[in-house]
Amino acid sequence: MSSTLNRIENNFLFTQSAEFYYPNVDEINLNFVYKQLTFKTNDITRIAIETAYKDVPQGNIFRALGPNAKIKSVYLNQDGMAYVDFSKELISEMNTGSGYEVQVLQCIANTVGRYYSVNKISFTVEGIPYASGHVLFKKDEAFIVDLSISSELK
Repeated sequence: MSSTLNRIENNFLFTQSAEFYYPNVDEINLNFVYKQLTFKTNDITRIAIETAYKDVPQGNIFRALGPNAKIKSVYLNQDGMAYVDFSKELISEMNTGSGYEVQVLQCIANTVGRYYSVNKISFTVEGIPYASGHVLFKKDEAFIVDLSISSELK
């Protein structure tokens, strides 16, 4: 298969809808909202996702990313998994119990999984498999996208 570029357009805007998942304050479930991601030519996906995630919608939900947490990289690999690397602030600013931490990771997995249309997400922090006081991942271990306890935030 091949493709041919007909023309180059600088600062061309491309908008797509994406689901962003957040932990619910009152229940053990996740809520999602649809957000519009707008890209100009050569914009970086990880920055658009990070920026949209930090704009927390109104409602009974918690944030998924702390104010200083950064997505250092996000990409879809040939093995069918998406890989997300975070700054250390993801863990240090979370500062909660294991239940909330798992909800946050599930939210991020669902958001990235739905965006890239995959079911497995590998999390690293500063290039090292995700490890906190509650959750520990091995190299290339995947978090599975699970939408079963999710509903749209109204």
